Amino acid sequence: MFEHDAHDPALHYLSLVNGVTAHGMQFVSWPQSAWPTTYYGRQSGVGLAIDRLPPGERHIGLVGLGVGTLAAYGEPGDRLRIYEINPEVIKVAEDRFSYLSQSRAEHQLVLGDARLSMEQELARGEPQEFDVLALDAFSSDAIPVHLLTKEAFEIYLKHLKPDGVIAVHTSNRYLNLEPIVHQLARHFGCEAFTITDFPDRDKRWLYGTTWILVTRNPYVKEDPAIAALLDDPPAPLKSGPLWTDDQVSLFKVLK
Repeated sequence: MFEHDAHDPALHYLSLVNGVTAHGMQFVSWPQSAWPTTYYGRQSGVGLAIDRLPPGERHIGLVGLGVGTLAAYGEPGDRLRIYEINPEVIKVAEDRFSYLSQSRAEHQLVLGDARLSMEQELARGEPQEFDVLALDAFSSDAIPVHLLTKEAFEIYLKHLKPDGVIAVHTSNRYLNLEPIVHQLARHFGCEAFTITDFPDRDKRWLYGTTWILVTRNPYVKEDPAIAALLDDPPAPLKSGPLWTDDQVSLFKVLK
């Protein structure tokens, strides 16, 4: 964790970085401390997916806590369920950052591998019925491929409301994951909408991102804010199977 511009209350912020991968930042002073930053800006794919829903009754799932930035969207009556495998990340998010404590939504942290945790919830008869399930575990150079397979998406869809959205964060320096997510969407009869966001340069707290919204809800793309930012569909992979637990090839998606 790093501290920046401590001499200036208007610019003072904290960041969490592992190697060359940023996992979030937060301004220290109010009201900037409530701003969704980095990969989660209002014009990002996940921000648009959340904001299109009525506040106060949204159930949002998140795979990968980071510093807890997504909690900035929470309003009274909303529920946020966050899956995180690393207890040290939870400790840092709770002790050094304030997104979780400031959030007006009810939030619950689930420690452990997200896919295994969701499998166990289904076995207990506890489908979560998420409005939005955000997958934010693929920005580093060592991605958890077991979260991007056919078997994993079967689990996610069972936790999703019929008109819900899986938002997949595919920004990655080394891998082009967009065709993989589109293949998964097609396999399950879903549509996939790619949104690449390039924030204004003066908003240095926001990062350029690519999110893919996977859904069976045909009306998602008719939302004016989403429709205005949709990318063209990617060219399909010329070869290579659907990713499964038994067959994954990173070579074909190297940039």
